[in-house]
Amino acid sequence: MPYKVDWLCDQLIVNFYMYGVITLAEIKQASDEITALQQSGDGMVHVVVDVLDAEKVDVKIPDIKVFFSGIKVSPKHGWVITITDSRIVRFMATLATQFISARERQFSTTEDAIQFIVEIDDRLPSFDELLAKIEASKELL
Repeated sequence: MPYKVDWLCDQLIVNFYMYGVITLAEIKQASDEITALQQSGDGMVHVVVDVLDAEKVDVKIPDIKVFFSGIKVSPKHGWVITITDSRIVRFMATLATQFISARERQFSTTEDAIQFIVEIDDRLPSFDELLAKIEASKELL
């Protein structure tokens, strides 16, 4: 699974973009990168998980439980916003966030996800600015 982890909004929102085939090994690697960014963030740091371009989920449910049960959540952990139209990915995201006791919302479109995050956190830039940043980050791949 190719993926990208970077700041969507500096020190406030981590962008986790996955595409291709999703594997547990790469989720583990990305998780470490996300945690490091959260630790350096400014207060509560949200994570936008964009899985719209994933082709296949090559992860077993028991593996999700084992991996995510062992994760220590940062005190700076804000919302996890998952963007997907896959029922399987939605189910797995729900399991993962329950194991780490994270607040999570799921959306089928990037626009709906950004609208939600802008409404719940007044530190963030405008809807249009965040949407443009997400689209630009995908184009750089």
